[in-house]
Amino acid sequence: MYSKIFPHLIYRKGRIVIVTDTNVADLYADAFCKELKELKPDTVLLKIPPGEGSKSREIKEILEDKLVEMGVSRSDLLIAFGGGVVSDVVGYLAATYLRGISYIVVPTTLMGMVDAAIGGKNGINHQKGKNLMGSLWSPDDVFIEPKFLLTLSNTVYREGFIEVIKYGLIFDEELFSGLERRDVSEKEYIEKSIRIKRLVVKRDPTDSSLRRILNYGHLVAHAIEKCTAYSVSHGRALWLGILIENYISYMKGYLSMESVERISELFLRDEIRFLQIPGLSAEVLYEAMKNDKKAAKNVPRVVLLRRIGKAVSFGGEYCTPLSYADFAAAFSWVNNLIANPLPIRSLTV
Repeated sequence: MYSKIFPHLIYRKGRIVIVTDTNVADLYADAFCKELKELKPDTVLLKIPPGEGSKSREIKEILEDKLVEMGVSRSDLLIAFGGGVVSDVVGYLAATYLRGISYIVVPTTLMGMVDAAIGGKNGINHQKGKNLMGSLWSPDDVFIEPKFLLTLSNTVYREGFIEVIKYGLIFDEELFSGLERRDVSEKEYIEKSIRIKRLVVKRDPTDSSLRRILNYGHLVAHAIEKCTAYSVSHGRALWLGILIENYISYMKGYLSMESVERISELFLRDEIRFLQIPGLSAEVLYEAMKNDKKAAKNVPRVVLLRRIGKAVSFGGEYCTPLSYADFAAAFSWVNNLIANPLPIRSLTV
């Protein structure tokens, strides 16, 4: 399984420090480290707790202290071995330790492969919002090994699949249609998702315009995560966030109702849908959105779709102010949709 990775590591002059979470360590990283130690005996494995709670100042500080204690230098290499939380923390750590050292990513989740590991955007959370501190610091390499996906639960896999659908919505109608028809293979949709993200990042490396389309659905999703103290996973929150932002796109006169229905029908399929999230209110979520990174003068700004496969540019801003009235109306519509789903139309295959 590691044959693609080891040749890139054994000839490196510096030491290698692997960072993983305890779940991934039991499944893969302990064995990976053991094998690598036979080739590079000074390899070190550091473990953090699994879950969104590890995207914190405290965990980053613990890792920084470990690197200092070990005397890690700029010639050494960090490996982020795990899902999106691990790659976010290690990427930010690599960007700030000694003002920047090299790292690579070995993603073990679908969300990590198609999103978190690509593009060099890293971050940790704050009590006021998600990813409020972070960096733009790209890995030297990303190694994609689909065999890691075999041990994911259906729920965790589905969460990553929501990000795949997102790429179809914002950039590739053909990809969306293929997912709709169920005739795109896993290999194909992973490769297409990575290609889309790399293309968007290349066109806007500083995250000042086009790259914002990658946040479609995320304004609402991040607010849900924050308001539930991260007990609701990112993928589950994104599922609801995209449904809401789809309807806002319709309300603002961009997305057709036919497209809203197509998207809703896909999202409400048994193999994709999630349950409603109890305890949420439009008022509380809207307040949380005011702390989003794209907010301006305490007003949330949202990415909208013009059609499936294309976002609205808004003069190159790729986001627009969102009023509470519009958000509340969309929130209400989607909650009603989930409680009373549309009949699924027979699709042409």
